[in-house]
Amino acid sequence: HDKMTFMLIDDFLESDAQFVPMLKRAFHHATFGCYIDLPKPIREWEGDRVNGAAHLARLAVSLANSHQGTQIDIGKHDTISAALSIAMLRPSMVPIVNAMVKFDNHARCESAEAARISTLSSLDAAVKASVDLAVRKVLKYIEKLMSDSSQRKIVLGT
Repeated sequence: HDKMTFMLIDDFLESDAQFVPMLKRAFHHATFGCYIDLPKPIREWEGDRVNGAAHLARLAVSLANSHQGTQIDIGKHDTISAALSIAMLRPSMVPIVNAMVKFDNHARCESAEAARISTLSSLDAAVKASVDLAVRKVLKYIEKLMSDSSQRKIVLGT
């Protein structure tokens, strides 16, 4: 039966008690920079509020590659790879999370460089698929416009 318990942050991080799965990792995201020691380049990457997910995902692959083998301490006897810590910094940016999980999975079985190449290749394929879909949709709208003489304007937004 669930029950609410109040505890100090340090007690929570050091506790061996069972919590909601992944709660400590979610806590890592919520307290970024306060309790979890991340390498400076990863902290700087996290601060980028200008670039979009596709660009940040490519940068994340380079970061994960350069920090391959680095384990991030997220509490008593609990560590994660640098790639997974990067994913948790931007959980709502799906391309980043997917790229970091893919990188982490590949890096466990092959070299970091092979994981980098494979992950970048999958990012390129996803971008190509998105562009192809957009082109097909635009061509469809143009075809519709050409067949309907009452409409001659199309507005595209990205």
